[in-house]
Amino acid sequence: MSCYKIPEGCCNEIESMLARFWWGSNARERKMHRLSWGRMGKAKNKGGLGFRGFSVFNKALLGKQCWRILSDNESLLSIVFKSRYFPRSDFMESKIGFQPSYAWRSLFNAKDVMELGSRWLIGDGQKVKIWKDNWLLEQGKFKVWSPVKNLPQDAPVSELIDRDTKNWNRTKVFNTFNLYEANQIINIPISWRLPEDKRIWHWERNGNYSVRSAYHAIQDENNRENPEASSMSDQRLWRAVWNMHVPNSTRNFLWRLARNILPTRGRLEQKGVNLDPICPLCFSETETTEHLFMRCPMVQQLWFISALGIHIPQHVSLAQWLQQWITSSDKVASHLFSITLWLIWKGRNQLIFNKTTFCPVSLANEISNFSAEFLIANTLKIKSVRVSELESWEQPNVGTTKINVDTGCFQNGTTGWGYLAQDHTGMVSFAATHLEKISISPLLAEAMALRWCLHQLL
Repeated sequence: MSCYKIPEGCCNEIESMLARFWWGSNARERKMHRLSWGRMGKAKNKGGLGFRGFSVFNKALLGKQCWRILSDNESLLSIVFKSRYFPRSDFMESKIGFQPSYAWRSLFNAKDVMELGSRWLIGDGQKVKIWKDNWLLEQGKFKVWSPVKNLPQDAPVSELIDRDTKNWNRTKVFNTFNLYEANQIINIPISWRLPEDKRIWHWERNGNYSVRSAYHAIQDENNRENPEASSMSDQRLWRAVWNMHVPNSTRNFLWRLARNILPTRGRLEQKGVNLDPICPLCFSETETTEHLFMRCPMVQQLWFISALGIHIPQHVSLAQWLQQWITSSDKVASHLFSITLWLIWKGRNQLIFNKTTFCPVSLANEISNFSAEFLIANTLKIKSVRVSELESWEQPNVGTTKINVDTGCFQNGTTGWGYLAQDHTGMVSFAATHLEKISISPLLAEAMALRWCLHQLL
């Protein structure tokens, strides 16, 4: 899979076999697939189960070979393909060529993966073309959108760097680009050594290509082309479901409930199954998820006598109710709520398949006992804010000077840093501050503050 492209038909057949296995189908019996494989393949925080799509995974694996060609010109793989398919250009400018091998066709098919995550880390700016290459961090595909202005179309990024101050030429930057892009450019730190530009993989901190991050980048791009309704509240719900402190089987149940794919009688009737759709607990209404977990009189009685003592809200849907309880800051209440839902479903199944009586009182006791045993066996980790005492200043040895450096990132788009030099008595011998009109991460700001301090002192 990492060297050749697998045909789409073969990938689809493999995914079909996996789906049949997941839903319990076999050669003699075909089970109902309650959710498409594509939706199950989404990330867990987007409502899926995180199953890998074989075609996308194959492309991400091929992308690793493309990355080897891009990042290591001396490798045998790069030398062989360059001599045959792009002798006078680089890999990103290559063409499919005449009578290509299947290996080259496979790699060429995955070349667009590099556009999704490969970008240049600016050193001296000599190798990177301003309007042609990928180098802006917050742009789509990392390319400049501003029209060509004041500089030639093939101008390198080095034209924007003042080699005397080893910093961006702010006047030229703001005169050439729109304000949004200009601010991005001046926020890119420039090394005083002005090393060579380096190609890195944007989605990993170490800058190296990984199949995992490439797979997610391809999936995000595919989802962008085929958008679905989503919201931040949905993502909070999915994160809460998978982070819930409950057994794994309960998490899987909560996911199916939130996805509305539980095989209730009402849903099975909608799918064409010939059965009685009436609720098996109260025999009064069609069994839907909302009726079973909220409106059924037997279940309402259970909720009231449970440890939560809940009165079912009248004008709230099941989806809203789940959102309210599962994302609650009260972790113990969320745990009890989830276990109650799970055991309601389990009790309903016991009634249908084993003819066991559904008794709200005994079920409420079972919920309390199960939750107590689970929480004792698995200590509930509740995040708490730990307030630590302020560290006191430690004096240096006699005859030496101690220098403290700190930085601050402000909401107005500026970053400031400074240092303080003190002797063993605490007497300040020197202090200095500096303010830059840049917006960077706190970690990078600390590194730049230390660099500035060393430059001032040395």
